[in-house]
Amino acid sequence: MDDEVFSTQAVTVSLGKYFNGVLLDIESVAIVKFNGERLSEESLAKKFRAFQTPLRNI
Repeated sequence: MDDEVFSTQAVTVSLGKYFNGVLLDIESVAIVKFNGERLSEESLAKKFRAFQTPLRNI
């Protein structure tokens, strides 16, 4: 997905204009701050109903 979709200039320009992208580990207990609230990455993912994400080649 990174190579085929996000490398397309029109996509990256639109995403950069309208969204703030973040990488989130949906199984992590690491604490993050979102809208002044401190919660785990896992809890934040659940808040946005993100239960599964695409695999990444990192």
